[in-house]
Amino acid sequence: MNEGYMALTVSILRNVTPEVAFKMLQGDKYRKWTANDVPEIEMMRQSGMTWREIGRNYGVTEQAACSMYYYQKKKIESKN
Repeated sequence: MNEGYMALTVSILRNVTPEVAFKMLQGDKYRKWTANDVPEIEMMRQSGMTWREIGRNYGVTEQAACSMYYYQKKKIESKN
């Protein structure tokens, strides 16, 4: 099956962006979250994006995106 069709199917069924679907097909399903994600997510939130939209960009649920953001932010604050 064509990779484009597979990504389209994953995108529809998992409700993620096509970019995330391609990453999932390449094996990047479980990405590692880092402190570098915190400023990026903060910019998304300031621009008005919801946790659901942010989760879609990262290929996770809104709850996972929110939880990992606060976890990484707490790690940063504990180092300072």
